[in-house]
Formats: sequence, C-alpha cells, structure tokens
Amino acid sequence: MNPLSVKQVWENVISQRVQIVQELRVDRVLLFDYLRSKSVFDHEDCEIVRAEKTKERKASKLLDILETKGTEGLEHFLDVLQLLNPGLYEKLTGHKATASKQNFSSNMFAKSKHSAF
Repeated sequence: MNPLSVKQVWENVISQRVQIVQELRVDRVLLFDYLRSKSVFDHEDCEIVRAEKTKERKASKLLDILETKGTEGLEHFLDVLQLLNPGLYEKLTGHKATASKQNFSSNMFAKSKHSAF
C-alpha cells in the first residue's frame, strides 16, 4: 500500500470518527502517559478528557483536543494507536501495525519517525 499523506490520515480520522469513538479505549493509562511523554497532551488536557462521563464522550473529547495538536500530535497518537488498536491504526494509515508492547515500552521515550508521512 502506498503511504498516506498527513492530510489523507486527518481525513480518515474525521471520516471514521464514529468508529474511533466507539473503539478507542480511553481508560488505558498508556494512552495518556505516552501522549504526555511526547508533550502532545498536558495534565489539563488529560483531565478534560477524563472528566467526560462516558467512554464515547471521552474518546470524542480526546479527538477534539488532538485536532488542535497538529501533525506531530497526530503522529504520536498513531504511534500509541498501533499498540492499543492495531486494526484501527491500519484503517487510518493504510499501514500494518508493527508496534509490540515490548519494543513500544523500550522506545517510549525515544522520538519516533513515521515513514507514512
């Protein structure tokens, strides 16, 4: 599959928002810890998401905030999505998820680059 442009991935995030909201498990600590370790989300962003009452509303709020974080925020979200929901990652990017818990954890604080962009 050809790599998708950042614009195409953002379009996929928008067009598949309902599916993302239904499938994304925002109760996973790794999601917030990773986004915070990459300075995509700060403590306040995480609290805003966690304050929502349902998992769907939390996921929706996370996507709302993510839209304000630009390309780098999207890249880091996709990094963690590879591990948390590989199928959704593949739908959004057109690439097979390659992250595993072992290599993801060891590289969690290393700056990653995506050839997909």
